[in-house]
Amino acid sequence: MTSKRLKYDVWFNIMYVLIGASIGLITTLVQPDNATKYIEELHKSASDRDERDDNFQKRLTDMNTIILELKNELDSSKN
Repeated sequence: MTSKRLKYDVWFNIMYVLIGASIGLITTLVQPDNATKYIEELHKSASDRDERDDNFQKRLTDMNTIILELKNELDSSKN
């Protein structure tokens, strides 16, 4: 009876190790996909921010141009 019990204990321990290894492998295989998705979202967010900054810079340049034109008109009307 003891040798049978020992065989079952060894068999169950091997099964637990295999189940744990398969869970670890599945977790490892799934994780890079999440990391890749997160990196893509960060890249998209950075691209959106850069585009907004470019648009803001263009609007700022346009406003400065308009201000200079108005200043020139005021100066010319004073003379």
